Amino acid sequence: ILVQDGALDHDAVGRLHGVPRYLTSFVGRNVELPFVCELVRRERLVTIAGSAGSGKTRLAAEAASLVRNAFPDGVWWVDLAARAPEEVLSGLADALKIRGSPDIDTSDLVVSRLRGTRLLLVLDNCEHVAEVTAPLVARILEESPATILATSREPVRVAGERVARLPPLSIPPAGETGHDRVMEYEAPRLLVARAGMVTGSVTVDELTAQAIAAIVTRLDGLPLAIELAAGKLHALSVSELAEALEQRIDVLVGGDRSAAERHSTLQAAIAWSFELLGADEWRLLVRLSYFPGSFDALAAEAIGADGELPRAAVLPVLVQLVERSLVSVESGDPTRYRLLETVRAFGLGSPGSARELEAAAKRHHEHFAVLGDEIFRHLLGADVGSWLTRARVEQDNLSCGLRWALQRGDGDGSVRLASALAAYWFRTGQLSDERALLERALELAGPSSRWRARGLAMKAWLSIAAGSSDAVADARAAVAACKDADRSLLGLALSALAKCQIAAGELDDADRAIRRARQAFAGGELGEGPHLTVQLEGELLYERGDTAGGLARLREARDLYRSYRGNLDAGWTLVSLAEVALAAGELAESTTAASEAVEDFRRRGDPKGLAAAFLVSARALIAREDRARACELLHETRELAGRWGYVPELERAEAALRELDAAAV
Repeated sequence: ILVQDGALDHDAVGRLHGVPRYLTSFVGRNVELPFVCELVRRERLVTIAGSAGSGKTRLAAEAASLVRNAFPDGVWWVDLAARAPEEVLSGLADALKIRGSPDIDTSDLVVSRLRGTRLLLVLDNCEHVAEVTAPLVARILEESPATILATSREPVRVAGERVARLPPLSIPPAGETGHDRVMEYEAPRLLVARAGMVTGSVTVDELTAQAIAAIVTRLDGLPLAIELAAGKLHALSVSELAEALEQRIDVLVGGDRSAAERHSTLQAAIAWSFELLGADEWRLLVRLSYFPGSFDALAAEAIGADGELPRAAVLPVLVQLVERSLVSVESGDPTRYRLLETVRAFGLGSPGSARELEAAAKRHHEHFAVLGDEIFRHLLGADVGSWLTRARVEQDNLSCGLRWALQRGDGDGSVRLASALAAYWFRTGQLSDERALLERALELAGPSSRWRARGLAMKAWLSIAAGSSDAVADARAAVAACKDADRSLLGLALSALAKCQIAAGELDDADRAIRRARQAFAGGELGEGPHLTVQLEGELLYERGDTAGGLARLREARDLYRSYRGNLDAGWTLVSLAEVALAAGELAESTTAASEAVEDFRRRGDPKGLAAAFLVSARALIAREDRARACELLHETRELAGRWGYVPELERAEAALRELDAAAV
């Protein structure tokens, strides 16, 4: 059972960011673990290299936990297992909490983030993306002080690399049958420990010790194969298991064993596990192999059920697969499930799986398109906090559905999912690569798509958030496309247009757009409207010189957001309120609003909003003549905006720092 650490404060020494935590005991590796720890403390690039199922990820997690205090900026884990080569940079950026910029290459942002930091970066499962990973690793090592620990089936092959070869767990020598001697070796201890979790206890005597030795020898001491076999001991005795493996797996005894043979042994163990499955178990496991990461029971039912496997039968079969150790359980509410990566790979290539996977992919897209619609509606309505969490958890599945639609040339399906994801991207400050995906989907969909209006409305808001010069054109295109759509979408588009017009000083046009938006929202399905239009009215009044009127409307907008959504998601209204209160000389109110905005953006994980809140906070501090604290906050803003690639906020922070420097002369 595997659970994930949440993101922690990167300023705390030795903190673990995304490093897996295991609820099972760590068995063996008494030589390899201290060796890897010593290398990581001493070298810049260390690769744990070994065959599939040899325990590379588990060893890396244990080593990272032990050496974390040697890295003041923490340990940052990047799981590349579900990433295609073109997704390596975005995966690394996501793990480091970097959001792209339309003006800065993602690799430049990553390297910039790592400069001046003493951290350990763990790149897990590199073998399938080696051509992309190797040059990126070389650049990181050249341009930053970061240390890298990689796991792969082969070396990364970068200058200065130290390779820690990970052999199978130790097994008893041929002919060793004494139970005391057998249990001195790592592989038997792992089998007994995991079997005890399945059956409650395992008696090790002279008879069972011989069978245990035979099992781990047949499995070549590979941890994953041993854990899979242990899962069968609820139905077979140790002796029966040894006999079955003797017939199904041909393991060379003695001499050199090539990596290909070790891989074949693991595949044979998994194949044997597949062959033991009933028809429904096999069918469901192959279908679940389509998930790129974790999934919940509802998704399993949606993707797993068809005419051959009724929906009501999916959950019982899923539980059987969990009991057979072919599906792992992740803690949480609701419970989530995940296939071991080697099991998933075998399922994807299993004989007879092509037809199953084709149908599963279609059902996967349909399920997550519907979920995407729900996410879109809630992120622009009530209960934003819980749905942000839901979107974050399901991002891999939503993106997988989007990629499937793009690859098939499905314009409607592409723009439907991309526009739904755009609501999440907007709420969390993801503004560059993601906007390009939405644009690609819109191009594919064409002007007749039923989802085009939603896509264009969200594209306009992403352009505004990114500070793009295309924002006005995008907003006008959205208004034109939304005239015959749901009234709420027209309201969103008109609000985007009004926002652009206020920024451009086209105040009369903005006034008309706001009035039209208010009317549109009144007949729509989304709850965003009343709060957004009141906020825009406050900003418009301020730009027209009516500071008191603007302040009153922004207070009203803040209160509307709070009454509708609680404390979450009033952040941008609070930023506007803080700015106008500052202009009105209401320093206490400005400071309070900015502080509340900071808390809001922290809760929902929006670094762009956080940078904006920091900027207005710094201006309030300057007005209160607390220049030292303002300078600290502006430096923090500059670091944050630079790390995430937010060019407008970065430029504003640097300009304010220059003004402070000039005033100090």
